[in-house]
Amino acid sequence: MARYVFLTNRWDYGDRSAAIYRARRKKEALSGEYWITATVAEDSTSGRRRNVGVRRNDAPLPESVANVLHELWVTTIRQSRTDEDAIPCAPTGIFSATTKKGVRLRAVTVDLDQDSLCIALMNVGGSLVRYAELPPSKRPQAAAEIEKECSRLLRRVVRNARSASSPKSAITP
Repeated sequence: MARYVFLTNRWDYGDRSAAIYRARRKKEALSGEYWITATVAEDSTSGRRRNVGVRRNDAPLPESVANVLHELWVTTIRQSRTDEDAIPCAPTGIFSATTKKGVRLRAVTVDLDQDSLCIALMNVGGSLVRYAELPPSKRPQAAAEIEKECSRLLRRVVRNARSASSPKSAITP
């Protein structure tokens, strides 16, 4: 359904990812049966350690969060510009989503200015990773915050798309 991968440029901070998917009849599922799997490396591959530990966390995700996140990812990626000369920035955020017709869309961050959409999307990705690490009692509040931020960003993306003078988002497929 949707994925986020964060590739770090720090030697002491590991790469991380979050995948949102639907798993029918999985124990402890919420309404809609959506799940998140987050993985976090203890160190980057450019670090000094030979063996890097990886933590995996699985957590049920409310259907409303999964749906608004998916809509945000698809809408943003569809509006992203294609720039053959663009060089991904470091750190790098990679976003992917599968449309209802099964088409996989992908984009990579290329602009990390303070107010850029890329930073906001990467922050949502980080929130997803942290959500999966939370104890079940703290997830409802975190889910509500993620949903609120995704809704806010989706409105921003749609508003920018309607504005003829506004450039498309600074991520590239």
